[in-house]
Amino acid sequence: VEKAEDIKNPYARMAAQQYGLYGWYDINSKKVYVYAPNIINNPSELEKTVLHEVVAHKGLRELLGEVAFNKLCDDVWDMMSQQDKIKWAAYAMQVASSEVDLSQVEKGLKVKREAADEYMASFAEDGIKDQSVWQKIKQAVMDALRSIGINIQLSDADIAYMLYRSSQALKKNATIKEKAAAKKKSERIE
Repeated sequence: VEKAEDIKNPYARMAAQQYGLYGWYDINSKKVYVYAPNIINNPSELEKTVLHEVVAHKGLRELLGEVAFNKLCDDVWDMMSQQDKIKWAAYAMQVASSEVDLSQVEKGLKVKREAADEYMASFAEDGIKDQSVWQKIKQAVMDALRSIGINIQLSDADIAYMLYRSSQALKKNATIKEKAAAKKKSERIE
């Protein structure tokens, strides 16, 4: 957006004019907007702003796109220990760890990728317990971002936040799907 009067949201307009807001996410249009006058003299903030707004509101999956996000999950799955694979596959499948047959999980992509996504999010939610694994996950995320042309320095906190928001977006979408399925089921009953 180039002029303040073109900002439809009054709060975003005020924040852009008075507080130097670089950008915002509009929930109605589901678009990220950048206010050019505030960012023109600080181009390094452009990628950070877009990255923050997209990840915060849509998740890492939306930012990377399906192909790059799936590759990230596949890479993370490959670096996970057998014990973590069983634990997070059980979580994704909503079964006990004893019920997980990794040879079957390895054949499918959906459970593997969901398990890897949840595993990454656990570092954001529960803290970094294993620094060497965290370094590998960070590297995989940075490689995924570079694959779509984003090459900026990010702190551990930035990456942890992205993984957390990605997980929250996944859970929100699952909740919506569950509600839709329940509604469909109740309509069949009536």
